[in-house]
Amino acid sequence: MRIYVANLGAYNNGELKGEWFDLPVVMEEVFQSVFDEHELDESGQPYGDYAIHDYELPFEINEYTSIEALNDIAEDFDSPELYVFTSGDYDIQDVINFANDFGYEEYSRI
Repeated sequence: MRIYVANLGAYNNGELKGEWFDLPVVMEEVFQSVFDEHELDESGQPYGDYAIHDYELPFEINEYTSIEALNDIAEDFDSPELYVFTSGDYDIQDVINFANDFGYEEYSRI
């Protein structure tokens, strides 16, 4: 499972600046790869926005889907309950509904 994260400030200025990441990914790695040093505050958080511009996932997401929630799904994807999603074409609402049905309430924040 992979996502392409883009720097929206650069994108809005006509520059393609982003990178592919395998999930789960450490957010600090995303920020350091997608933003220049001067675009990060002293704690490493970006001043600007970012979005998911492409993905390789067995379900649909949008550009503002939570990367943290996708990390959680990726970490649990080996469980038998979530394995079913590797064989189908699902959207994010299917994942949320499935997660709620099986007691994975933490995924309802996607």
